[in-house]
Amino acid sequence: MSGVDEEHRAQQERDAFNIYLSKLVEFDDLNDPTLVGITKKVIADGAESLSDKQKYRFENDVMGKFPQPTCERCSEQIPFDEAYEYLHEESLCGSCKHDREKMK
Repeated sequence: MSGVDEEHRAQQERDAFNIYLSKLVEFDDLNDPTLVGITKKVIADGAESLSDKQKYRFENDVMGKFPQPTCERCSEQIPFDEAYEYLHEESLCGSCKHDREKMK
């Protein structure tokens, strides 16, 4: 893969992660004004912009509570662009959902 392709893919992953975080803020999943502020800072400026204390809170109280979900069946990570929905619904990846539907 070329450097441009890798850079584009990395940007897409950052964008999907930021959308995931935005949904946590928008739908009041965080329930703490400090965590909302820290998360908004990550969305705007990246996690590298956080102080050590903010980074600790983000890693433990946001990502620790709302990590990237994994499929209940095959343990594959759910992409961040689909992750928010999996927090509130059954956690099967697209492939496992398809397999389950074929068995019905």
